[in-house]
Amino acid sequence: GGFDLTQEMFQYNFGFTPDYYLLTNFQGFVSIIDSLGGITVYAGSQLSDTCSLPIADEEGYCTMGPGRLDMDGATALWYVRSRYSTSDFDRTRRAQEVMKATFFKLMNLNAVARAPELYNAFRNNVETNLSLDVAVSLARFAPDILSNTDKIKQYAIGPREVWAWQTPEGAQVLLPNPDLIEPLLFEALNVE
Repeated sequence: GGFDLTQEMFQYNFGFTPDYYLLTNFQGFVSIIDSLGGITVYAGSQLSDTCSLPIADEEGYCTMGPGRLDMDGATALWYVRSRYSTSDFDRTRRAQEVMKATFFKLMNLNAVARAPELYNAFRNNVETNLSLDVAVSLARFAPDILSNTDKIKQYAIGPREVWAWQTPEGAQVLLPNPDLIEPLLFEALNVE
């Protein structure tokens, strides 16, 4: 499968193909966040779930949010992976919050000027088809993005845009509802 299969899935289900990807494992994720000195996440909702972090209460639960949360790599990984007290849709939202926080942290570290240095530092923790030249050219958009943060939008497919379905083998899956996803997708991609 890999990214080729992901591209096919996006084309089949949503009518467009992503050009680039960044892939890391859990250890790489923690290392990247820690190498940035941690991140500040603005959590939309409270999360309470089992955890093995130092901040856990006596029953082994961590509770965070809503609001501003400073996180190291291990905390950010727990935050995006927690699944027992919430839904996959909530995990998607939290992952978006962490990606946004990571982007802003990179920009505050002057990532545009340091793009080659950061690219090389992250290479050990990231698999990507994004070349250094493309990363540098994309980094040039950062100042405009940072000066217009109110224009940054987050989109996600939620429970309203899918149908529950059971495979013949008994697995519970969600199927996209194209009539409801298309307007969301067009808005996200700025397509008329």
